[in-house]
Amino acid sequence: MITLVVGTNTLGTYQEAEDYFEASPNAATWCALTATVKKQNLVGAYRAMTQMKWDGDKTVSSQTAPFPRTGLVDIDEVAIDSVAIPDIAKFGQFELALYFSANGGFVSQATGQIKEVQAGTAKVKYFQTSPGTSNVASFPKEALQYFNVLSSSSNEISVPYASGVDDCSSFDDISYDTY
Repeated sequence: MITLVVGTNTLGTYQEAEDYFEASPNAATWCALTATVKKQNLVGAYRAMTQMKWDGDKTVSSQTAPFPRTGLVDIDEVAIDSVAIPDIAKFGQFELALYFSANGGFVSQATGQIKEVQAGTAKVKYFQTSPGTSNVASFPKEALQYFNVLSSSSNEISVPYASGVDDCSSFDDISYDTY
């Protein structure tokens, strides 16, 4: 069983997520998930958030969690408490967790096709990106409405993919760096 620990693998508690979705248009979707799936997606969303570039600085330089932070302001330019994890960050995590449950993680914006090459018993499958596409996955708009207040970057995440145009293919490294 997954144990959620604020500041270690989640920003908000399980009960906070339950309360958030109780008043959400997505309540039925969230409620249909098992407690284990909800927790798995909350942890996945937290992990993604640890790879994002946020404004301000971590309150304690050694903290592993992306929040709390110093130097943040809300939409009205009012300073956000630098000791507590802001609700807006928790809400973004909750929305991202719901998105992950529906999509199995990030959905890449890349389009292309799977190719297969076989020589005898050796077989290689690779992904070919179509011209003009990207291997970048963006955060869903439901989460970005919260994240954009806390970050001035575009918060896109590069997802791994393989590409090739002949019997050779190459694999990009997994990178969760933001742009």
